[in-house]
Amino acid sequence: MEDKIKMAFFSIMEENIEQRITMSGIAKRAGIARSTLYQYFDDLNALLGAVSYDYAQALFRMIREGRSKESGFEGFHYAYYTIVQYAHSRKQLLRQLLKNPNFTANAEQALRELLFEDYLKMQLPVHREAMKLCACYLASGGISIFRDWINSDSEKSIQEDADLLLESLLVMRSVLSF
Repeated sequence: MEDKIKMAFFSIMEENIEQRITMSGIAKRAGIARSTLYQYFDDLNALLGAVSYDYAQALFRMIREGRSKESGFEGFHYAYYTIVQYAHSRKQLLRQLLKNPNFTANAEQALRELLFEDYLKMQLPVHREAMKLCACYLASGGISIFRDWINSDSEKSIQEDADLLLESLLVMRSVLSF
């Protein structure tokens, strides 16, 4: 049922990008009673929180899959290309979602948790608190970069945008390895 509700939310967002979204409208689109909707989500912010977590998971999954298909920076390039391709096809929707502070805060929190879990699996010889800080840096920086990129009116191709993201990773690597 939650997926049906989320799909109704996205359907309304994509059709009415500038229009106010209501719980009544979502329930109607999902073909359910408002009371059923409220059994799953207390309010629009709760629904937005669930949606933002799903987006963070999807982005993280794209990165992980890209890194598993190719090694080193080629894996990141593959992942960035996939993310950019996905975002290009949903740019208006993502612009609207990223304007909402609840969406970005929830997405950042989810990304932070996913990164931290990934770091723990790596069993690095680093303190847990240092790994948490690293996850915070990457999550907040990643969301910020993504928001800026989505809001830009760049006319670059998907390939050019993916190349730019990879280049930024290479610059960051060289700066941090001073």
